[in-house]
Amino acid sequence: MNPPLPHAFAHRDDEHDRPLFDALALGVRHVELDVWFLFGRLLVAHDPQDLRPRRTLDRLYLTPLVEAYREGHLDRRDATWIYVDVKTRAEPAYRAVERLAARHASWIARPGEDGRPIHLILTGNRPRYPSLHARGGICRYDGRLADLAAPRSAATMPTVSADWTRFTTWRGDGPMPSDDLANLRAAVHAAHDAGQQLRFWATPDRPGPERETVWRTLLDEGVDLLNSDDLEGLARFLEARQAPRNDNSSA
Repeated sequence: MNPPLPHAFAHRDDEHDRPLFDALALGVRHVELDVWFLFGRLLVAHDPQDLRPRRTLDRLYLTPLVEAYREGHLDRRDATWIYVDVKTRAEPAYRAVERLAARHASWIARPGEDGRPIHLILTGNRPRYPSLHARGGICRYDGRLADLAAPRSAATMPTVSADWTRFTTWRGDGPMPSDDLANLRAAVHAAHDAGQQLRFWATPDRPGPERETVWRTLLDEGVDLLNSDDLEGLARFLEARQAPRNDNSSA
């Protein structure tokens, strides 16, 4: 498995051929999956027609991830962040995820802890932040832009995510409008002041210059995580950005 690839976020990871492992093989350590709490199980699928009894959060993600760390395939110093996008009612799903997390408590970091390598974050349908924060459980909370206006614990809410299509109409054709750019910088500043990472979902994801322009702009402006279904394309973009440039100019 490749070392961690900064800024990469696997959206709808459960739709890949090898859930979790396709992402880890490329070094992607922020992984989102869709979960439905039905019939007493945390079932993994984006669409309800794809639900299967054996495709559970534990079987596809938590147990294999714990085993990868235990067997030394992953370095315990390199964290993996699992984002559970809840599609059913928030409260029952939250309690079920907490019960499951408790079974792997020696591997999953609680809010404010960094010694354990797995971080579990609720997104999608979640209990209200004050309720989750007050209960002091294992799960963390994926915030929204509105949360930046109120004091929030970065330990409990380490990330803030937003829908790009509601944030701006810009899709990478030409420069970003100045008002939208100012709003982007304000959001980055507010998130970083609070110690949180910022991500946008629904950014352009079709290969081409527009996607690269948006990704480049987001990174240049300090956005922490690039959201994509195309993990190989995202990895190529990030690796090219990291590659040292040849400087043939003479002194």
